[in-house]
Amino acid sequence: MAQAARLNKELAMLERDPPPGVSVWPKESKLTELEAVLAGPEGSPYESGLFRLDITLSARYPFEPPKVTFRTAIYHPNIDTAGRICLDTLNMPPKGAWKPSINIGTVLTSLRLLLAEPNADDPLMDDVAAQLRTDPAAFRRAAAEHTRVHARPTSAGGACAAPAAGAARLPSAACSTAPAVSVDAGPAGACASPDGACAAQAPHDATGSAEREQKRPRGEPSPSAAALTGARDSPAAAAPAVAKPQAHVHVGR
Repeated sequence: MAQAARLNKELAMLERDPPPGVSVWPKESKLTELEAVLAGPEGSPYESGLFRLDITLSARYPFEPPKVTFRTAIYHPNIDTAGRICLDTLNMPPKGAWKPSINIGTVLTSLRLLLAEPNADDPLMDDVAAQLRTDPAAFRRAAAEHTRVHARPTSAGGACAAPAAGAARLPSAACSTAPAVSVDAGPAGACASPDGACAAQAPHDATGSAEREQKRPRGEPSPSAAALTGARDSPAAAAPAVAKPQAHVHVGR
């Protein structure tokens, strides 16, 4: 099957020469369902974090883009509280820029660049975008604090959270940051309104704790605190431990 051959080739390439700060592996040996971890880019408010993603490939891949969802909570103008992402690479033309020559490694590199360079002009989270435009320093503080709470290796929503009985951690190599990338991923467009092309992506189950959010330094702005914590305070929303990968996992150099 042509799709299986392409996916095997892509995964072999990602194992042999992964992009910087990226780990990816098949979920339960299913080529069309992948898990990935992005290390927050150095110099960004996400640099101390590890962000877990789900990747689903349709039967029409590579003629349709993969569906990518953040499983780890993140404070970002282009990623909403359901883990949906506003990035033109993940959408079909004319709203998006997907084309069959784009591969999974390119998508993950583009997402890591989006963490390094948030786009306040085409947001999914209007209040976070407004803060980035009007008070960049406050945005960085809020994003860094949110990363500390939710995306550190030992946090509840982090990619390397303490596993439940019988589950395995990610290899230690994946639980470290990597150098920032410098790739031109194009504009993060195509999602200016909630009913844009990104709205169809499935929600994630990342966990956030109201108690932890209350530890935010007094007086620090948090324009979307309610949105970032309300959907994640239920015990039922707790993120499961990371399952043992079915393939070798690397973080790129």
